Amino acid sequence: MKSLLKYLPISFVLISHLSALSQDIHFSQISQIPLLRNPALSGIFTGDIRLQSVYRSQWGSVTVPYQTGSLNGEYKLPIGQASDFITIGGQVLYDKAGSIGLTTTHLMPCMNYHKSLSEAKNSYLSLGFMGGMVRRSFDRSKVTTNNQFNGISYDPNLSDGENFTGTTYSYWDMGTGVSYNGQ
Repeated sequence: MKSLLKYLPISFVLISHLSALSQDIHFSQISQIPLLRNPALSGIFTGDIRLQSVYRSQWGSVTVPYQTGSLNGEYKLPIGQASDFITIGGQVLYDKAGSIGLTTTHLMPCMNYHKSLSEAKNSYLSLGFMGGMVRRSFDRSKVTTNNQFNGISYDPNLSDGENFTGTTYSYWDMGTGVSYNGQ
């Protein structure tokens, strides 16, 4: 037990670092976006095809409200004679925040395997994978800093003192999940 406790502080540091890398997508009804919650929830619906769109404009009292949108689609494919099936799909997320237009766009294809656990086809174990490209950018012309304060007011002709090498960057992101669904 003592040997496990010595690794506890290291675990907290690693976990806190991982959470610092996340983007806060501004949906209040996260339950309405199953692929964002867990890729294993892909295909857990009645029917063979699901198309879904969600949009939110939040905090309208600030100068530029947050705008967040999601579009996803899923299609179920049976596997042979078994009651197992695969779901293929994808999700596009768009988030724009603040006066400098910090924009994040996710393009995430997904795949999910559903294994039937009963002859009645009423209980499934699902394993889902989702991954793709994330692009982030902002509008450099709208950035203001304290260096542009001349002692009396804001002066846009003063240098902002920042040295940006670019206003856009992209990275790969992925997620996996497991889900049990039964009736």
